[in-house]
Amino acid sequence: MTNSKPKQVKLAINTLWIMFVLSIVSGIFSFSTYHEMMKEATGSAELTINTSITSIAITFIINAFLIFIIAKKKRWARNIFLALVIFSWIGMASVSGLDLLFALIIAIGETVAIYLLFKKDAKEWFNS
Repeated sequence: MTNSKPKQVKLAINTLWIMFVLSIVSGIFSFSTYHEMMKEATGSAELTINTSITSIAITFIINAFLIFIIAKKKRWARNIFLALVIFSWIGMASVSGLDLLFALIIAIGETVAIYLLFKKDAKEWFNS
């Protein structure tokens, strides 16, 4: 097998970037819900706005970094992203309404992408 990226890897990476953009849109829509949950948990509106923004930003940075590194042929990033996708399915138990719709679409897209990244041609590419 050549060292060029198989089509399924390209498709998976493009899908992950699309899901990343969708997660940003979802984050914008669900920010107030997330902020209210944090406010109830801590009792401080000012503290939670900073915490909310910081935690969401860190999540986006980690996801973008992992997608970028997966595209650079790093198996460890693919494995970590697999674990994050599994955790995202588990985390959906506490989500409802429009947030749940976004979460389902993103989780399904990421699951398809991960599946593609673990198929035979992709495995060979990561191992070469």
